Amino acid sequence: MGMEGGSCCPPMDLLRSEAMQLVQLIIPMESAHLTASYLGDLGLIQFKD
Repeated sequence: MGMEGGSCCPPMDLLRSEAMQLVQLIIPMESAHLTASYLGDLGLIQFKD
């Protein structure tokens, strides 16, 4: 009934379909809102606060 190793949840690598990378974007203030909106609409990026 439980998962291997006695954990209640599967390992994180089973929940992700592709490898991820952590990057830092430095964007001018004037275009930050438009850039964030565009990247969010693409659905290829996740923002970390």
